[in-house]
Formats: sequence, C-alpha cells, structure tokens
Amino acid sequence: MNTKQHSFAIFVTPVVPIAPVALFRAFLLALPLLFAAQGALAGGLEQCLCQKALAAAMCRPAADLAFMEAKGDAMRFRAAVGDSGAAGEQGVDYYCRASGDALTLASPVWARDTIPVALDAADGSGCRTARVPKTVCPEPPDTTCCPE
Repeated sequence: MNTKQHSFAIFVTPVVPIAPVALFRAFLLALPLLFAAQGALAGGLEQCLCQKALAAAMCRPAADLAFMEAKGDAMRFRAAVGDSGAAGEQGVDYYCRASGDALTLASPVWARDTIPVALDAADGSGCRTARVPKTVCPEPPDTTCCPE
C-alpha cells in the first residue's frame, strides 16, 4: 500500500487593530458613492461653513477652495496644488459632511485623520460659526457664515 504524507503549513498573520483605519477608509470610499447618486445641492449656509472650515484647517483663504459638487449632506471642494492659484482640473479634493450641529472634514492627503468641527448655535440673525480645533494659523480665520 502506497501512502503519501501531506504536510500543511498554517500561516498566521498577526492581528492588528485596524478599526480606525478601516472606518476612515470606509468614510472616504462612501463619499464618491454619495456624489454618484442623485441628491439635492447643499444650502448656501452649509456650503459657506464647510468652505471656511476647510480653509481654516489648512490656513488658506476660503477663496482658494473651489466648490465642486454636493450630494445629500456631503460636499466636495478642490484646492489648487502649489502656487498655481487655480483649483480647476488639477488639485486636491477635500470633503465636508454637514450633520446638524457639526461638520466632518476629510481628505485623502490627511491620511486617516478626520477633523470634527462643532457649529455654534445660530444667533438671532441666523449666523453660525464653525469651531475648527486643528488649526495652526497665526491669526484665527473667520469661520462665521450668515444666511443669504
């Protein structure tokens, strides 16, 4: 009787806590899907707050961020790369999701960091202010927007 012995190698990969990384990747992967679906354009106040909060997080003028599109509560902005000043075809995408009294800022260039931004309650005129926690600007940028 001819018997063959088989040897099996079991490869065990180390378990690494990837929950924060996986969550961030899922967030970034979900944003383009939101843009592919039909949705209403964001209101002027939310767009203004997102644009100013992103600019404050990068210490850039809000005018450097071009609004690209919005789907539901998510918006995409594009900033020019380098000193070109034009954010048209080439640039870096930044995302903002508005939900109630908060914004969430994200970009692929920020690796897995997202920036949560609290929104101050509307005053009597309806103006709101975004409180950006991660800014290294020498002077705090203006992040107040009012309804048009």
